[in-house]
Amino acid sequence: MKTMILGALAGLAIVGMSGAAEAKCIKAGGQATAVTPELSTFLAKAALNNSINSWGGKGVGKVNVACKWELVLSACTASQRACKK
Repeated sequence: MKTMILGALAGLAIVGMSGAAEAKCIKAGGQATAVTPELSTFLAKAALNNSINSWGGKGVGKVNVACKWELVLSACTASQRACKK
């Protein structure tokens, strides 16, 4: 009986540790719409940084930016991988 209880506790400990050992990373993003592509890119990157900071993480790797025209405005989306320690 004692062996079964210790085995069950050890199993729970391993499952709990495997979840804690994983890195906590997300793909963060920010969007902006402005008159020029340069301004909307700048604002999208600022929104991305705000998103990462409010989550409590740190940006990892390259920032990806995609822009498209909507009528007379430029809409940009910035994304980056962010991880917590």
